[in-house]
Amino acid sequence: MNDEPEATQERTATQRMMRRLDGFARELGLDEAAMCQIVERVTADMPLRTDEERVVEAQARLAVALMASRMGDEDVDPVMEAVSALRGAGIEVEPSGDELDRWQIGDLTFSDADLWRLAVSRGLVEEGESR
Repeated sequence: MNDEPEATQERTATQRMMRRLDGFARELGLDEAAMCQIVERVTADMPLRTDEERVVEAQARLAVALMASRMGDEDVDPVMEAVSALRGAGIEVEPSGDELDRWQIGDLTFSDADLWRLAVSRGLVEEGESR
């Protein structure tokens, strides 16, 4: 019985996120089932975060899912994998630069390779996965 309020809160948070992300997922061309799975995972992974933080993370994961679906499982971009892993660890990573060819974490700017090495050094991705 003690888990009921927590489960209810999680379901409510998931439903709020689904409503907020519906248009975003449609624009990406992702189906509702894929969106629901990602939103549920984000809600479970980030129970102490704000709704806004969860929405941002879900958007990032939805974008990665789209890229993975377009590339096939063997061709997942290792940089996007690193971005997703870092964001999942609570690190704010944003694209930057005139051509969005760099990554911003706080006051630091990283190249794709540097971002990958950061994720590897933190144990968030395996070194052998880089292409």
